Amino acid sequence: KIINTGQRPLTIDLDFLPFPARHLLPYKKYFSGVSGKQFITTMMTSRGCPFNCLFCYTKNRVFRARSPDNVIQEIKQLQQRYNIKEAAFWDDVFTLNRKWVLDLLNSMEKDLFEPNFYKLLESIFNINFCK
Repeated sequence: KIINTGQRPLTIDLDFLPFPARHLLPYKKYFSGVSGKQFITTMMTSRGCPFNCLFCYTKNRVFRARSPDNVIQEIKQLQQRYNIKEAAFWDDVFTLNRKWVLDLLNSMEKDLFEPNFYKLLESIFNINFCK
């Protein structure tokens, strides 16, 4: 039986949300397409999109992003608790806010003891687009 509880209010402060319960998933079945040896997972650093593209499934036009510090904390948890060295970011508009992307990349370079996250992300797009 399906119970419709109605629409819930948007969570504006995404840092308030807990990290995904990855221990409940068979995360050791997912390997990197890049190295083929390392565990990989997905991450979302934001929700919503301010655009209204006809082809897109995202209809929530209120964009909210987690803080770079919160994203770094989740990456550290991935590395320490699950030995996950790579993540695919599944945001609709990951590069929407240039300052946010630069802050995240700078934090990754400074704070992460596993450089793959930073190096892979840096290689996805030219860092100069942010300047």
